[in-house]
Amino acid sequence: MAHNSTKGLGHIGDSRGKGFLIHSCLAVIPHEENPEIIGLAMQHIWTRKSEIYKGKESRKERRKRKTEADIWKETLSKIKSNNDHMWVSVGDRGNDIFDFFTFCNENNWHYVTRVCQDRKIEIQGIEISYLKQHVAQLLPRAIKFVEIRGRNGLPKRKIKLNVSWDNITILPPKLGKSKNLKPINGCVIRCWEDKDEGLEWILFTDLLVEDEQSALTRIDWYSKRWIIEEYHKCLKSGCKLEERQLETLHALKAITGFLAIVAIRLLQLRYISRLSTTKLAKDIVDTNLLKILCKRFNCSADNLTIKCFWINLARLGGFIGRNSDGDPGWQTLWEGWKCLQYINYGMELGNVGNDKC
Repeated sequence: MAHNSTKGLGHIGDSRGKGFLIHSCLAVIPHEENPEIIGLAMQHIWTRKSEIYKGKESRKERRKRKTEADIWKETLSKIKSNNDHMWVSVGDRGNDIFDFFTFCNENNWHYVTRVCQDRKIEIQGIEISYLKQHVAQLLPRAIKFVEIRGRNGLPKRKIKLNVSWDNITILPPKLGKSKNLKPINGCVIRCWEDKDEGLEWILFTDLLVEDEQSALTRIDWYSKRWIIEEYHKCLKSGCKLEERQLETLHALKAITGFLAIVAIRLLQLRYISRLSTTKLAKDIVDTNLLKILCKRFNCSADNLTIKCFWINLARLGGFIGRNSDGDPGWQTLWEGWKCLQYINYGMELGNVGNDKC
């Protein structure tokens, strides 16, 4: 999050901007067709010191400083998994940290992580090669169709991926904090488009992959990772967190806490509206908000689906809703949500004014 004029911030990006970093973890039940967003399990706000960019850190200071691996571990520690359910951390390439894998193995967490580091590996106790070199030689064993989002004005599309997998042991790095850790057993899964510069995911997981179905399930879990990007987009573009003119990091943290609740609620409503055309809004939405919206657009609160509620909420924020417009974006949804809240607040004030003192 970029806020150059606010006090207490750290460097972000190429060090020319200032802001803070948000590490968020959503709780999601990854049903194949209809992922259920339970809520925001944990959110960690932190900053990077200028010494990191200026090269003024000593080796001793660097070892003591919190790393992104520590942030990941702290996040999972505060969620506190138990044995009643399978807890799986799904992460992108920034999550490919050997120390983090060791932590998960010791604390009842499983993981599916997109590979970034080209680590040395063993198979059946024999060191053979590097990970990426090994998976590139594996033959396809299954096919997976994945829907990916559209970019640069293009619509979302389904693509066909080849899938291969193999059980491996990754070796710890020779330098750094992880050099004295034990090797980690797991499975590597590669899925790729059969064309130049096509999509390729290389995933590493501690979960056993015994057959085609288990491999496709792990890939499906990773494909749900995009939900966290939608959450951050809602927080930044929809709730306009970056536009808040607050003067201290403490104040920004406070408003981020409030907006996070709004963002996760909007995200839940959006997924329900897209994946269910029959679910009624009255089962999910606050009664007063539903009545206001139905009064505004002359519809019945008893029969309004959550999808229609979502479209009408966007219309309240300026969405036209033509056939060529596609789904409403976060900005119009946020404007609609604010407008709905203002109307509700005004009605509550009116009721207070009518009360006898």
